[in-house]
Amino acid sequence: MISKADAIRVLEFRIERADKTLAKFAEDLSKDPAYAFEWGKDAVSAAATKRVCARVLGAFSKDPELSMEFVISHLQDRVISGAHHSYRSTSYLANEMAREELAAQAELVVDFT
Repeated sequence: MISKADAIRVLEFRIERADKTLAKFAEDLSKDPAYAFEWGKDAVSAAATKRVCARVLGAFSKDPELSMEFVISHLQDRVISGAHHSYRSTSYLANEMAREELAAQAELVVDFT
């Protein structure tokens, strides 16, 4: 298991990387919206990763005593629940965001343990 300090560095790095991907998407969107959406999967993944990482960082900020064991356990529970009760919406992008958030949570579990 990695330390909380290392986990925070991982989270900050992923948010920074997501911001770069989202900035590129915004630039592409302003130039050619159809093209941007044709290749927008990276932007959806980046947005989901940023949301998940920001939530975990926020939890660390809100409760400095929060343990890595609790965070990992909570993420594992979310991944299992999400796999068992998959999100279904009439919105295609909402479904994609839910899948990408689940993947981002699973990646954190693997990287944190």
